[in-house]
Amino acid sequence: MENEQVDSERLSLWVEEARDRAGKVERLAAADETIGRVLRYLPAEKTSARWPSDVLSALLQRLASADIERGISMEVHNSRGVTTRSPLDGGTLERGEAELWRTRAASLPKKWSRAIALCNRLAESFDAQAANHDGGGRPTASTLVAIIPRPWLIKRKATTSGGGKRWIRRPGSIRDIENRGRLASVTH
Repeated sequence: MENEQVDSERLSLWVEEARDRAGKVERLAAADETIGRVLRYLPAEKTSARWPSDVLSALLQRLASADIERGISMEVHNSRGVTTRSPLDGGTLERGEAELWRTRAASLPKKWSRAIALCNRLAESFDAQAANHDGGGRPTASTLVAIIPRPWLIKRKATTSGGGKRWIRRPGSIRDIENRGRLASVTH
């Protein structure tokens, strides 16, 4: 759909008819989310390649539907598909997405306040995902050590005869250790 022009009247009629039908069967919220997921794929502005386009921004402004905006957001995230990264990359990909959405928000005319807010919420969402991939902060060399499988350090909790819990090193299964009657404490 690159460089195609959207007929704003036909789009508005389609959205209004879909919302009207959904409202009659009390499914407006679900329909709005689905409409938002479809609207995510509208082409960028023809003259400036800006997304969301003026047609979509005007529609968002007029409808003021949080559910449609949520549908767009869900589709933005879901359309990324699977991402892969090296262990120390952390949230680099998500920080790039956040910057893209901040740039999109800054490029929109101020009259499209709902589209601007949507783009800013998407940027914040990607920032939060980046922090999550970073483990709450920037990855360090200890991050790499933590992800290398070290089967000799696998620890499990076992119940002692007094009912308490103790960490044990797992040379075999828990049952093997309990049968031998020995619990080797592992200190931190």
